[in-house]
Amino acid sequence: PAGRAAATTLLSAALRDPSCEPSIRAVAARALAIGEEPPSAWAVAAWLSAEAEILAAGGEGIDPEGAASAARACRTTAPGEPRLLLAEAAFLVARGDGPGGAAAVAELLARAEVGSAPWLAAKELQVRVLAATDPARARAVLEQARALAGGFGDGPEGERLRALDERLPRDAPEARP
Repeated sequence: PAGRAAATTLLSAALRDPSCEPSIRAVAARALAIGEEPPSAWAVAAWLSAEAEILAAGGEGIDPEGAASAARACRTTAPGEPRLLLAEAAFLVARGDGPGGAAAVAELLARAEVGSAPWLAAKELQVRVLAATDPARARAVLEQARALAGGFGDGPEGERLRALDERLPRDAPEARP
């Protein structure tokens, strides 16, 4: 119990500090997740997110196989948990599993309320991934998200969607969302 309390405190502090390195967040989240049976969705989502950042930056990760295993265990105890689905999608994309990431995004979009923070975050990830290979389709999905949600919202997801809106070409041929 004392170790769990210490890991929870450390992870909470690491998540609140924007300058905290993803490797520190990954180690703290891993310590908490492997100390729980079953692991909490909160800890596993933090672990997956940190591993995704490390992998996306070209690193090898702290324990990507352990994170994937914890995610599978957590999905049976917390099915549809938005933070877990979003973190898993980002993790899978960072590992090069585009179809797996797309499936996690699709599940989150189907479960989340249109325009909610989790829905907007899933749309942002979807548009960002599409932008790398199909800017026209990314633009179409972005416009679809704007129309369905009545804008991009005020949170960090909205800021990232607005940044994509500025970056994506507007004159690309239309693509189906």
